Amino acid sequence: MGAEFTGVEPGYSLKSYKNLAGGGGIELRLKEVDLGLKNLGYSPSQVKDILEHIDKENTVVDAPHMKPEHYSVFDTAVGDGKGRGAIEFGGHLRMLAATQPFISGAISKTCNVPNSATVKDFYDAYLWGEKNGLKALAIFRDASKATTVYGSTANGKNLKRGEKEELPSPRQSYETEVTIDGQPIHVLVSEYQDGRPGQVVFLAAKSGSMTKATLETHGIDASTMLKFGVPLEKVIKQWRGNKFEPSGLVVGDPYIKNALSPLDYAGKWLEVHYLGNLDSVDVKPKSEEQLRGFQNGVFETYARNGIDQWNKDQVLADPVLGGFVKGKRTRNVKSTAPTDGDRGMPCKSCGHQMKQTKPGCFKCFSCGESVGGCGL
Repeated sequence: MGAEFTGVEPGYSLKSYKNLAGGGGIELRLKEVDLGLKNLGYSPSQVKDILEHIDKENTVVDAPHMKPEHYSVFDTAVGDGKGRGAIEFGGHLRMLAATQPFISGAISKTCNVPNSATVKDFYDAYLWGEKNGLKALAIFRDASKATTVYGSTANGKNLKRGEKEELPSPRQSYETEVTIDGQPIHVLVSEYQDGRPGQVVFLAAKSGSMTKATLETHGIDASTMLKFGVPLEKVIKQWRGNKFEPSGLVVGDPYIKNALSPLDYAGKWLEVHYLGNLDSVDVKPKSEEQLRGFQNGVFETYARNGIDQWNKDQVLADPVLGGFVKGKRTRNVKSTAPTDGDRGMPCKSCGHQMKQTKPGCFKCFSCGESVGGCGL
């Protein structure tokens, strides 16, 4: 019983987490990987580099020195937790079917499958198992329970009030650099692994200037809000419609050609690329594939968040979770455009926010002050 694998069940993952009954947990790595790499002819220094890659990525895919034809040798039940390096569902079933004739009872083997497995995968598996003489079939989908003994990652948790979700390191980022009324504005967004923005940084104006201080403050505030779970829509809504210099013509952005301020531009840019809302664009993209949200998967992330996974009808109707329906699910895009004429202009008399009532006319409903061509 000194082997890492018992019976016909494969390793759960190259690197997995075991949660202990008394609390806490330990990280486990398959020791057979070292021997397997050695038997395939990799040198000790190459094995060391590959193992370091596994510790970071939980897969041999794209590991230094690793030959692509050897990737499948190290496939496990759930792979890296994101679908890479996972044994196909049918592989589990065929192994059981090959073993069943030699065993009088049912086989005690759980088919551990990645989190991406659909309801239809389970449905098809049971039909296939019955057709091919299996006496029992147990299936477990990775991360399908709030608390498990084993997992490809440590047990996740929803953010509670006051809890902060830190960005991974290293992390992906996306940026834009444009000029607004001739002044350069640079916006940099750092992302979580599922594509959600978690930090916004502005690089603009001269050091010590009011514009730079304003943008840096708003960037820090927005980043803090995003890390504490505030929806991106609420961050954008605070920025859209704010008017201050520089404002006017935007050069360098293929879709947005006008902005009331750097904050207004950043709000529009985030809305377009991360929420897929095209209400504020001057030139529409030919395809949503050109947008960041399609490329990094955040459109799908936000779409998944809108599904109640305990609602049978919603799950079965979804192409990704259910698998019975083909095609892409229609995304529900929320608008964050300013409403009621709110343009973010402060009243010079009382400081309250003014509202645009007519073209070129702004009125304060607190003190009655008006600016522009009101009453003309």
